[in-house]
Amino acid sequence: MGVIDGGYANEDPRPTFGYTVKELRKRHPELAFMEVLEPRVAGGHERTAKESESNDFLREIWRGKPYIANGGYNRESAIEQAEKSGELVSLARWYTSNVCGISDFCSHLMT
Repeated sequence: MGVIDGGYANEDPRPTFGYTVKELRKRHPELAFMEVLEPRVAGGHERTAKESESNDFLREIWRGKPYIANGGYNRESAIEQAEKSGELVSLARWYTSNVCGISDFCSHLMT
């Protein structure tokens, strides 16, 4: 969670992002969903997330509204995350650039 695309780093991002999400929820209750990049992704690259890094505090703040996890998921890990958490998981990087990948992924959803 401490690293975001442009190189934003913060030892403890919870106060900043926690406040932002709380205020979004309070001031804009009509927001349809929140999509959050998992800490194992920085920019276009995967990284090893520290054990202390987690988006669970955002999930807790956003509880009861659609939450979409994004970043570093493949078919298997996306299904596992969705089944475990009940949240949505978005996939893009490997699938939007590979038409066969989308076709293969979708064909397995129907079985």
